[in-house]
Amino acid sequence: NALDVYVNGGMEGTVATDGMTLDADVGLRLKAGGKIVSKKFTLLDNYYSLWKYKKPDYHGYDMVIHEACAWGDYVAGEVHSLVPGNRPGVLDTVPYSGSLTVIVDHPTGSNSEYTVNTDGEGVFIARAVPLKNGDRVMVRLAGVPNASPAVDATIPFKEIRLWSADYFAGLAEGSVAGSRSKWARLAASPQAVTPGAAAALAGSSPADRFKGVIPQQEAVKRINEFRNSLTVYRGPIEFITQTGHTAVLRGNAPLGTAPQGSRSQGTAPQGTKTQGATAARTGAAQAAAPRATVPQAARAQATAPQASRAQSLADKPMPNRGTVNSPLGTFSVSGLTFEPGQKVKARAVIEGFTVESEWVETEGLLVSAIEHEDLSFSSRPGLETVSAGNSFVVVSAIHGETAPTGNVRMVKGADAPHASLTAPDPVPEFPEAKKAKVWFSKSIPLAPLEGHPGAAIASTGPWSTAYSYMSPGDALIPDKNRKHPFEMVTYVYKNKNLGYSSFIDECASCTSPASVVERIGKDINPGLSEMPRGPVMQPKMTVPSKQQQVTQPKIIR
Repeated sequence: NALDVYVNGGMEGTVATDGMTLDADVGLRLKAGGKIVSKKFTLLDNYYSLWKYKKPDYHGYDMVIHEACAWGDYVAGEVHSLVPGNRPGVLDTVPYSGSLTVIVDHPTGSNSEYTVNTDGEGVFIARAVPLKNGDRVMVRLAGVPNASPAVDATIPFKEIRLWSADYFAGLAEGSVAGSRSKWARLAASPQAVTPGAAAALAGSSPADRFKGVIPQQEAVKRINEFRNSLTVYRGPIEFITQTGHTAVLRGNAPLGTAPQGSRSQGTAPQGTKTQGATAARTGAAQAAAPRATVPQAARAQATAPQASRAQSLADKPMPNRGTVNSPLGTFSVSGLTFEPGQKVKARAVIEGFTVESEWVETEGLLVSAIEHEDLSFSSRPGLETVSAGNSFVVVSAIHGETAPTGNVRMVKGADAPHASLTAPDPVPEFPEAKKAKVWFSKSIPLAPLEGHPGAAIASTGPWSTAYSYMSPGDALIPDKNRKHPFEMVTYVYKNKNLGYSSFIDECASCTSPASVVERIGKDINPGLSEMPRGPVMQPKMTVPSKQQQVTQPKIIR
């Protein structure tokens, strides 16, 4: 043949190692050339890389760290070597038996090393390895230049659930979610008894654990074993409070507000410290003046910051902290200081890790609406009477059996805007009630409710109220005797009003045709309230000279 031309193409792979790094490259090779008589030539020889891989060279070992637990201070993992198997392209794993080194890199830049041996299955447990948040753990074998990939230290607790934060009982309840780890169970076993991973992990699948019918005693035994095998948290816990706008009730004016979103741990507000510091500076400036120029009141004011500071230290509540000590990780911490309207979350700092719950609003007391016994209504021309054998409010604790104390103020009545009421009662709590009669307005002390621990009652006793009308028919005509009821319950606990206020300003008579006609012309149109009340200017209109006769249109039936 005088001319011979060829074109070849196919996949090509390259694996190379320098003892520290293993490089692999897989791609496509295209090559074209030929021969003229006896002279060879090349037209094309190109390589197109499709996939590259680079990893440390472990000399055929597979080193895995399953857990680096900072709570149990142990490192668990296993090591195997990869060897060619009986079938081409398939690698078999052979457990590594021997010693290895566990390396702990600390955030400070230092490291610690611990020597441990593997068992017959290649599993190792390095106990008594102090770990903290930020530590990274690796494994190194003798003769292998590279250590295994680093693994971060962890803890087995991922979640805290805060069920309730009671400001009345000073109680917080919740749980720290535990975990069940096969490696923790193996690490907790005696070091002399190391039957290997097969015995430690036996029955790990549900099918193996529940084959056949399990007797009741066996089921109870397994439940107890499961509970005992849980890794639960036992240690300190604290409660963070977040306070919004709070008002101190003194008379009818709110005094002192706390900034929204301020955080505290049972400490005094920051505003108190600022005010105390300002007063101290003022007192110091006055004290520095000559004694003859300082009035007696000013000298008393100069000593006031010291008394205020001492009183602040005496009133400073203890930090909201407690201890979790339950076999299942639940907690019920008492003796805490919460306030109504606060938000609380639980926090646990474990080996440098911070685990927090969601925010929960405080609870503690329930205040009922006003209830009546033997409530009756009677009417005759010109007079209506409302009476009851008793009206009461119940205040009960959500947790605990301690009855709340204090006074409950109850205001109840009804406005009669559609009737000609004589001698209406002024209602400062509801100024919009212009024609009102107050059924009762009392401040009553709470008394323990018999047979119901943790509940107290405030009762008015019998009462009666009469509505007198100038028009006798107002007491009998529905469009006239319908009313707008109002009521208010005030119970202050820790400067927070836990009661309610209600006023219904519309009834069926408000939308009746007679009321609508009566209101025509009385209501001020929106936007005209600030306009002068002078003559009304109307547009000029053209009036026809002849009046047109308007006839009644025909009715089509």
